[in-house]
Amino acid sequence: MFSRIRLKTALKAAAAHLILSIAIAVFCAALVFGFWYPSPFDQLARGREIFLLVMVIDAVCGPLLTFIVFDRKKPRSELWRDLAIIGLIQISALGYGISSLMNARPVWIAFEGDRFRVVSVPDINLNQLHLAPESLQHLSLTGPKLLGVRLATNSDAEFKESIFLALDGVPPAFRPARWIQYEMQVQEIIKTARPLRNLLQKYPMQKSTLDKIAIQNNLHLDRLGYMPLLAEGTLEWTVIIGLEDGKPKAYLALDAWD
Repeated sequence: MFSRIRLKTALKAAAAHLILSIAIAVFCAALVFGFWYPSPFDQLARGREIFLLVMVIDAVCGPLLTFIVFDRKKPRSELWRDLAIIGLIQISALGYGISSLMNARPVWIAFEGDRFRVVSVPDINLNQLHLAPESLQHLSLTGPKLLGVRLATNSDAEFKESIFLALDGVPPAFRPARWIQYEMQVQEIIKTARPLRNLLQKYPMQKSTLDKIAIQNNLHLDRLGYMPLLAEGTLEWTVIIGLEDGKPKAYLALDAWD
């Protein structure tokens, strides 16, 4: 049973713990969204949902446990032991959550024939990473990088296998043996990109948004194209491509498929 005095001191301790938890959450947010999941990949790779779940659990459970156990009448050693156990539990849970976010981070924005695909660490068989060119064997810790993908053709010995793997949920962008430097496919990307007027016909209300993207990149709308952008669980994103350098200029939550 909480006395008025104990309730007051327990609330103060829990409030202090909550402030500390919020400060740690802000630091973690800067790490997660500043490096591993820069916008819009916090949405595309579902980093936002995972982070919020981890932080809510961490910021609620720690202060709540502190509120329950905090009692000035306890021997100092017992009180510190209880608080240390709570801190250890909270740090362990936070470490596990942040580690999970790091291990699920997006590492590539891969051009795959007529689309782009977001590739995250769990999509890749890390045992096959040595099959990629040496320069592509490092998985980014500072947001996804651009990647080219060599598609199998009819003349390739593994053509049928490649089709079966794709049908089984392992598209070429997930296979290190198919990775190549993005710069090697720039001309193909420029040629494949769909004219932006097609997107404007489908989404006329997006004219101002596209105008803003063009101005920010010092390009005319005619010098921008687009392709569908695939990520786990969604087909409704679009990547806007510069037709001069073949690089993504913006990502929009629009369905680019005809």
